Amino acid sequence: MRKIAVLISTSLGVGTMAVLATVGEFSLLLSGILGIVTAGAAFYAIPSLKESPRLVDDTAHFSSAKLGATDTSDREIAQLDLMISQVPESSIKMTITSILHLAKQLQSAPSKDPRDEIDLHSFFNHYLPATVTICSRYLELSQQSYQTEELQETLNKTEQTLQRIESAFHKQLSNLLQNDILDLNVEVSVLEHSLRLDGLVEDKSNSKDHL
Repeated sequence: MRKIAVLISTSLGVGTMAVLATVGEFSLLLSGILGIVTAGAAFYAIPSLKESPRLVDDTAHFSSAKLGATDTSDREIAQLDLMISQVPESSIKMTITSILHLAKQLQSAPSKDPRDEIDLHSFFNHYLPATVTICSRYLELSQQSYQTEELQETLNKTEQTLQRIESAFHKQLSNLLQNDILDLNVEVSVLEHSLRLDGLVEDKSNSKDHL
């Protein structure tokens, strides 16, 4: 694009030189300078396609990232579900089952409130893979026929860690519900205020004053 502009400008300059040549040497010199200056201005004024900033479709990129995160959580939740069937009835099975149910509730949260998507993806990407790995290793080691004191100590520590993970999932779900709770409180307050202004309900504060 820049080369074409330079070529056109130079041609114009040369053409101008030829036309004005009959007028005199001074006009010839002036027209030549005009052509060179025009070409130089076009060279710097018209941006090269290679230098132009490439536009990035951020929306498409973000949608692709969300799709990848969803696929990952689906796979890991399915793995947890499969592990539960292999864990004998015990308190640890109840803990893992609780984690699974909480993960499913968290996974459904973004469809209800898009504001939660970024926080949830970060939480899942950090904690869900680690939880699956811990549960898998725990299940593998707990099924060993030969149990040592060190192994039993490690299993006990893992059970305590899984209980803390369960609490973390509870906490994250509670955090995601805060937006919904806040929205509901605001809507209720606005409605109650409108009802009092329209005289459709009795103002509680005034009724207490009368008592």
